Amino acid sequence: MNRTTKPRVLCLDDEPEVLESLRDALRRQFEVVVSTNGFEALRLLASDPFAVVLTDMRMPMLNGARFLTLAQEHAPDTVRVMLTGQSALPDAAAAINDGQIFRLLLKPCKTDDLVKALEAAVVEHGARINQRAERDGLVDTTVQAMMKLSAQVDPDGRARGDRVKRHALELAGRVKAITSTSELATACLLMQLGAVGVSAETRARAAANSRLGPEHATELERLPELAAPLVPGFVALEPVAALLAATAPPFATSRPRTPDVPGGAQVLRIALDFELQLRQGAPGETAMRALNGRTGRYDPALLATFGQLMQFT
Repeated sequence: MNRTTKPRVLCLDDEPEVLESLRDALRRQFEVVVSTNGFEALRLLASDPFAVVLTDMRMPMLNGARFLTLAQEHAPDTVRVMLTGQSALPDAAAAINDGQIFRLLLKPCKTDDLVKALEAAVVEHGARINQRAERDGLVDTTVQAMMKLSAQVDPDGRARGDRVKRHALELAGRVKAITSTSELATACLLMQLGAVGVSAETRARAAANSRLGPEHATELERLPELAAPLVPGFVALEPVAALLAATAPPFATSRPRTPDVPGGAQVLRIALDFELQLRQGAPGETAMRALNGRTGRYDPALLATFGQLMQFT
């Protein structure tokens, strides 16, 4: 079997000699990567795809159960297998009940049994990848269908969303710990669903590329929060709906960025408001001054970064 076609398995154990034994036992069937440190293993999982991760239960600093919980967050498609002794069975059973483990193997484990378990885990990994691809395809198809329907209500919506997305992604690229850029990009498009809550006059002026009045811009500022409850109910789109809902002002400095209040919401808020200032006929520098004058509406650090990005500071 060619090395590049072998399924990748990450093995974690605090004893180097155990890892060497695992590498020797598994090298024919798998591409084996080893680590003696749970935190290093998490970095490996986050940076490179693995079909399976195999860990011992008893580990210093970060035990196997806790490691697998974090591994699930870092690499949800990677299949998790635990190798443990009799004394650690109660803790391992708890991890199984939490849904963290695909297979539990008891020490000493025969090589044939270990290989069979890992081969089954590789099959499970393939099934997960296929399910994700099918799900993502369904989500993409649904999003595109909804955008076509939205275009009938708001013909300017797609072009507006693309302009907002360009500014939003440029700003997100300058800021750390911002919501997934793919979720942000999707939110910029799906916010146009909120046009059903906007007056026909405002939609008509936008479609005719006419200059917007303040009253029209005020209506369009509410697009994200109007769109949030209309986002299709796929699990994959839940962060997008949360991002849209969280754009509603004011900005609260005491409110932490969490999955419920994503940092990307402020990025979208700034990008949309800037676009609407431009649509009212304001030059870029004037539009930026208008945003700076709306105290309490934006994250000050993000707004300052956006001003630097637009070269208005």
